[in-house]
Amino acid sequence: MQSEAETVDEYIETLEEERKEAIIKLREIVKTTHPNMEESMKYRMPTYSQKEQYIAFASQKHYISLYIRSAELILKYKPLLGKVSLGKNCIRFRKLADMKFDVIKALLEELDK
Repeated sequence: MQSEAETVDEYIETLEEERKEAIIKLREIVKTTHPNMEESMKYRMPTYSQKEQYIAFASQKHYISLYIRSAELILKYKPLLGKVSLGKNCIRFRKLADMKFDVIKALLEELDK
């Protein structure tokens, strides 16, 4: 789903309830684990960046995607993430029930270490 939202709050408001819940939770985790990252809308999705590191997420047509700049970390956490599909720097979740937020938080805490 391509969004025309200019802010993350506007982006969240456009989502259906289940997706909204997941995106709000991801936003909270990112802000907790990386409080110094700058929040913005880039490539039509919520993006958090600092120096060369970034975290982004999006509500797509068939899944919710989480993007981080560490393919190695994604592969390391794959067995713990459960029912997901992976891209080079992307984790895709089909349903809110598939999202293991404790594992996502641990993965993001390890980013940049």
